[in-house]
Amino acid sequence: MVRKSIVALLLVLVGLASCEKKPQPVVEPQISISDEEVVVGCDFAVLKGQCNCDEKINFIEVEVVNPEYMSFGVGELFKATLDGNHYSVRLRHLNAGVTYDYRYIVGYGDTSAYYCDKRSLTTLLVEPVVTTNDLLVNDSARVRVRGTVGFDGGAPVYERGFCWNTEGNPTVNDSVVRYYHSGTGEYDCWINDLVYGETYHVRAYAKNRCGIGYGNTLTFVAGCPDEL
Repeated sequence: MVRKSIVALLLVLVGLASCEKKPQPVVEPQISISDEEVVVGCDFAVLKGQCNCDEKINFIEVEVVNPEYMSFGVGELFKATLDGNHYSVRLRHLNAGVTYDYRYIVGYGDTSAYYCDKRSLTTLLVEPVVTTNDLLVNDSARVRVRGTVGFDGGAPVYERGFCWNTEGNPTVNDSVVRYYHSGTGEYDCWINDLVYGETYHVRAYAKNRCGIGYGNTLTFVAGCPDEL
């Protein structure tokens, strides 16, 4: 009888020990991120919003999933500025007219991190940025003018050139010299058949699929180099 009682007691003790060693389930905190404001430019994006978390937030970072479309080969993680549960983060060195995939990483507790679902944004596409540099030659009936496409706006430049008139603020609807070349950089051309002594206005331009970018306007008197 005593032996049976001892055996029963041992079984109870073993059962209790096994219960104590049983791992407890890990309860993940409830985390949600809401973008309340997304501002995009041609080479940047600003994300602002709120993070709801059951535990204290240590950090919030944004991971750009496709960094191959970022300029200068910069890293893919951007750290947010925190104000309580509110965050603000600026993504830099992006390229114009590109769709970027990103996700939030929320650090909480001692060493834990939570990865949110992937999201996306598209940077703006803009007109080319163009400069009318200077007049290289000013003869009696022609001038040679130089311009530069400094930025293609995020889409290939398929046409560039110069436009001019005698009234001011010239556009491609006025007299024009066209070059069907792509890319950025410096270029120049001759403008012929001018009237000696007439005042002209000229500026460089370039086109991409977003629109037309114009440079600054240069004003000159045909055949009068002192007016350069």
